[in-house]
Amino acid sequence: MASIQESAFDLAYIDDTSQTEGEGLFADAGAAIAESDAFKAWGKSIGEGYDDCMKADFAFDWAKTVDDCIDALHPSWVMWNITNADAWGQGNVQLEVQEVGMLTFKKDPRFVEPDTSYWDDTGKARYRLQEDYGNSPKCDQV
Repeated sequence: MASIQESAFDLAYIDDTSQTEGEGLFADAGAAIAESDAFKAWGKSIGEGYDDCMKADFAFDWAKTVDDCIDALHPSWVMWNITNADAWGQGNVQLEVQEVGMLTFKKDPRFVEPDTSYWDDTGKARYRLQEDYGNSPKCDQV
């Protein structure tokens, strides 16, 4: 039981970014649970995770489609026009707005420049966040 708990803990927490050997029952079964591997996966962007997801790593993997994996975040912004700015500015009437439409874009965040010495000493992650934005193929679907 302790071996299963140790393996589950190693999967859930990265407390040593340089540990290259997995321990416990999961590692004995061939699962890649070394914390350095988890640390590398943590630093990948969503786009890189999508590429990894689409690979068939195991014999029991199913045939994957693009809907099986997340390629990026796709937030949407709703744009509005103010139609009575002059009258509203005088304080006489309520503000009137008209919906113009949605703007959907592709957001691919990545953790960069982790402070590994601080992480290994305290168990707390300290890093910078890089966010890349681009055109989303889902824009036409909205």
